[in-house]
Amino acid sequence: MITPLQWHQKRRDIDMSSVAETILDLIREQGPIKITDLATVAELEQIGSRAHVYFNLSWLRDNEYVQTTNPENNLRTKDLTITDKGLQYLEIAK
Repeated sequence: MITPLQWHQKRRDIDMSSVAETILDLIREQGPIKITDLATVAELEQIGSRAHVYFNLSWLRDNEYVQTTNPENNLRTKDLTITDKGLQYLEIAK
C-alpha cells in the first residue's frame, strides 16, 4: 500500500499537481467523459474552479496521461479517457 507521503513524492518527481492527480482519477472513474462534464463534476466535488480544472487537464493531456477522442466522429464533442500511462501512474492494472 502506498502512503500519502509516497503519493506526494511520486507527484513531485514528475511535477504533477495534486489537482491533476485527482482529475486523473476522476477521469478513470467516470470515463469516457466529455470535457465539459468533467469540469462540472470537478466543481461539484470541489476539486477546483473551471479554470483550474482546465489548466490541470491541459497538463495531463500534454504529458499523455489522458487523451481526447471524438465519439462517433462528432468533431463538436470531445471525450476524455485515461491512457495506459495514466493507469500505470495510478497503479491500476488494465
